[in-house]
Amino acid sequence: MQLFLLYTLRAQNFTTREHCFLTDFVFNPAAAGTEEGMVAVLSAKKNWTGLKGSPGTNMFSLHLKASDLGISKPRQYISKDFSKTGIGLGLYNDMNGPLVTTAIQLAYARHVRLNNKLFLSFGLSAKLTQYMLDESVLKATDPDDNDLTFQKQSTILPNFNSGLYLRHKSYHIGLSVTNLFNLTNNNNINFYKEELMRTWYLSGAYLFKLPASNGLEPKLLVRYYNKQIWVDVLVRYYFQKHFWVGLGYATTGFYSFYAALKFGKFDYGYTFEYSPSPIYKTTHGNHMLFISYNLPGL
Repeated sequence: MQLFLLYTLRAQNFTTREHCFLTDFVFNPAAAGTEEGMVAVLSAKKNWTGLKGSPGTNMFSLHLKASDLGISKPRQYISKDFSKTGIGLGLYNDMNGPLVTTAIQLAYARHVRLNNKLFLSFGLSAKLTQYMLDESVLKATDPDDNDLTFQKQSTILPNFNSGLYLRHKSYHIGLSVTNLFNLTNNNNINFYKEELMRTWYLSGAYLFKLPASNGLEPKLLVRYYNKQIWVDVLVRYYFQKHFWVGLGYATTGFYSFYAALKFGKFDYGYTFEYSPSPIYKTTHGNHMLFISYNLPGL
């Protein structure tokens, strides 16, 4: 059951590592509406390619200023009509063999202007996560395993995320916590016994403007879960407004490569992720395709 718990953790935290670096909103609701215009990201990821029945994850996130609803022109970053409210929507679907996880997240953020270049945001999001496990397709090595029922199981669990977000046009710093409450269910779902998925996130990024309209943006993501700390680092380089590339490293032993072409306000990108761990030696790594609108940092 360890494989299921691994992907349950990822689903409960409503994110994948790669999607985190495309928008902070998926793990910090305070990021909602902190960009100049609407930000939307759609991604499809396939893990352990080359293995039959390997896991896959689809995600969609969207956030904007509430005052931008119904208008097409983005507001300036901090102006006389500075928007004080941000809203967002997130959708998540993860398929890991017999385990299917689906989630929806709604977020609200309140922005407080500190000066003409800086504001602080407070955010809260509510989410519902549905888990469906079809144990009838499992082949148990121990038929007497008490954690297996060999039946279809399903449950829906509610939870909340909250966060703070300090935003400047050139940088941002965020602190958030996901899954504020302990997971509980009334259906006696065996694979969620005594599971606490609360995770803390610390994030930050700074955009260095370079000559010829180029840019360099290092990004940092620190996660704290179950008395353990994971650190992810990504460095992106923007070639004017035509395309960008990025290299990432995670202390869990993952290496990643990002690349995206920009057409108007849309970015069409690809991400490759690999780890030297034994299981990846028999696969072709993890692959993700994404489309983003008004990507942060550009």
